[in-house]
Amino acid sequence: MTTDLLDRPAIIGGSPAAYKENVIPELASWSSKGERCALVTLVGVDGNAPRAEGAQMAVCESGRWAGYISGGCLEQAIALEAVDAIKAGKPKLLRYGNGSPFLDIRLPCGSGLDVFVQPMRDAALIHDMSERLERRQPFALRIDLATGGGQLQALAGARFQSRREGSSFVRAYEPALRCLIIGSSPIAVALSEMASCAGFEAEFYAPDQEILPRLRTSVMVRPLMPRPPFMVDPWTAVVLAFHDHEQELPVFSELLLSPCFFIGAIGSRNAHAVRRATLSEAGFSEAEIARIKSPAGLLTGLKSAPYVALSILTQIVAAAREQGMVC
Repeated sequence: MTTDLLDRPAIIGGSPAAYKENVIPELASWSSKGERCALVTLVGVDGNAPRAEGAQMAVCESGRWAGYISGGCLEQAIALEAVDAIKAGKPKLLRYGNGSPFLDIRLPCGSGLDVFVQPMRDAALIHDMSERLERRQPFALRIDLATGGGQLQALAGARFQSRREGSSFVRAYEPALRCLIIGSSPIAVALSEMASCAGFEAEFYAPDQEILPRLRTSVMVRPLMPRPPFMVDPWTAVVLAFHDHEQELPVFSELLLSPCFFIGAIGSRNAHAVRRATLSEAGFSEAEIARIKSPAGLLTGLKSAPYVALSILTQIVAAAREQGMVC
């Protein structure tokens, strides 16, 4: 480890952006301002670890960083090494924990972690990665562990897990999970805020523009009508939270044939039985109607809006994990 500490910048972490999954926005922002930066990737795990292979950090030459590789015990040290790599313009493959030369850095989990520090010299590559994620296009970055070079490749078909392939590591990127909350109730408000805090791109659609809620988090709030078609894809979850279930039919008519990975609706079992009959009369098949999880949430009988919202969000995360979207 480099010992020339006086020449290093202060390492700045702990901001809301520090511990996040997708670090490409920070990488692109720093690059667009002319700052040199590095992408740090967890490329090997020996034993148990709090993070899976493919976990990443972004570090800029001024010492700021985003993302996390461990449970919080390595990030400062990794950021220092990344700043050194940025200055030298050379990649580094580092070993932490079991078998590491850094005897002063210990991992409570007892595992060994291989971490690759990749100075990102190609601003066009960073911009391309950011643009693809903004367009919600899955892709992979093939990282050459010898040279630090990177090459993008499209992803299609079955979900691709980040993994090491010989002298390369292929890091898969998928769009951020999105959650559409449609309706008007305290549960809908609580779910919107929780989803946003959990890292979802949350959008709240209220049926009456005069009662659009003011939320405390970065939730996109929109009127239900008029509006363009819902923007849904395989990384989108939808929850209907109407008290007046008669308002649901036009929404279900649009969403039941969509590729979203989760559809939930609040209401009692009796209300769902009526809903099923209404949708069947409208021409939807049993398989299409069966996509609806209702009453939404892993726990039933809860009466507090925040607890119901948390139960629903947990169900959404469980569905995403079942389909390989989260780990």
